[in-house]
Amino acid sequence: MDGMHAVSPPRRAWRVSANPRGVFAFRVRGNGPIWRWDDPFDAYGVLYMAEAPRAAYVEFFGDLRPAPGMKEASQTVKQDGAGMPETTIKTGEVSAASLEKLRIGEATLEDGSIADVTASQSVQTLRAAIWGQLKTAGLDDLSTAIIQGRDYRITQAISHLLYTQDEGYAGIRCPSYYGTDLVCWTFFQGSSPQLNLRIAASSLSLNIVSSQDPDLLGALDTLRICIV
Repeated sequence: MDGMHAVSPPRRAWRVSANPRGVFAFRVRGNGPIWRWDDPFDAYGVLYMAEAPRAAYVEFFGDLRPAPGMKEASQTVKQDGAGMPETTIKTGEVSAASLEKLRIGEATLEDGSIADVTASQSVQTLRAAIWGQLKTAGLDDLSTAIIQGRDYRITQAISHLLYTQDEGYAGIRCPSYYGTDLVCWTFFQGSSPQLNLRIAASSLSLNIVSSQDPDLLGALDTLRICIV
């Protein structure tokens, strides 16, 4: 696709999952949760990974971060009356027992062409290519903030566009929603027998998440989440 900036994938990438058998499985949206680079037409699957363990942890736990003031507010909440469910507030806590059910996997990746969607030339190319979808979504422009944001109508349109290009992009590189220092990689489903991706990849390790993992602790500290 003329104008897109392409890069090579990292040699290694990580992913956290609550499903030991599904750490390296690509996902098709179907009736499940809607994620950033899912195909809106469910024609192909994607595998979400991160360039470093800390980034993988931030991506997994990000939605648990507390809103400002929530911890203080939770201290004033009392249990509801008889027959009523107890009031709960997301306070930015994760239990040590729940961590033992999680796995962090590491995979090695061979070379391929990955679309760097937040590179300046890519943003301008995508802006022209999905102008119709932008207008339908009520947007007047495309920026890196939108690409990294939570309007998945736009990001999924970008995903489908890149997947169907003759250049055969193997995936997407994009900084995390939680910070540009965290780099995420999304790989498209392919015919490769290894992880079933468009580029050759293989599983290197799969470990139980440890509450003492420095990368985990760094990620939770970034998100203001504590282990209880």
